Amino acid sequence: VQWKLPTFWQPLLIIVGANGRASFVGSDDLLSADYADPNSSGYHEVGVDEWEFRGGTFVHGELSPADWVTVTAGLRFDANTETDWFLSPRVAAVFSPVDEQFLRVGVARAFRKPCFAESKLHVTFTFPPESPITGSEQTKWQEFAARTIGNEDTGNETLLSFEAGDLGRFLDGDL
Repeated sequence: VQWKLPTFWQPLLIIVGANGRASFVGSDDLLSADYADPNSSGYHEVGVDEWEFRGGTFVHGELSPADWVTVTAGLRFDANTETDWFLSPRVAAVFSPVDEQFLRVGVARAFRKPCFAESKLHVTFTFPPESPITGSEQTKWQEFAARTIGNEDTGNETLLSFEAGDLGRFLDGDL
C-alpha cells in the first residue's frame, strides 16, 4: 500500500507506504532444525512447518527546486521474524545541464534476507535397500544434513551501492 501525500509545496512530492507478507513452508520430507539436537523435542523427527512474517514501511520524497535538478531521497524500514530489522536509506540527484542531457548520481544502502534454503533447509536422505550405507551410518548422514546445509545463524546481507549514469539524446531524439 502506498499513498501520495497532498501537495503543500509544488516542488515537493512525498509518498509513504507499508507492506506485509506471510510465508509458510511445510514438508514431511525435510528435517526440522532440531533433528540433530538431542535436547530438543524434535530430535530425530522428520517434518517441518515454518512460518515467516515480514513487514516494512517507507517514505520517499522528490524535490525539484529548479528545472535542471531533481533530488530523490527515501528511507525504508524492514522487519521479519527470521533476521534483524534493517534501515535502507537512499538518495539520488538528476541534473540536466542542457536540453536532452541528464546526469544521475546516487548512493543507497539495502539488504537481502537469507532465503529458506540458506537458513533452514535440511534435506532428508532416502537410502535404497541395496545401499552400502546402512543402519547407524544412515542416521549419521541425516544428522550431517541437519547440521550443515541450512545455517539458522545466517544474517542479512548488506548492500551498498554508488551509481552514476548519463543519458543524452542527440539528433532531435533519433540518437
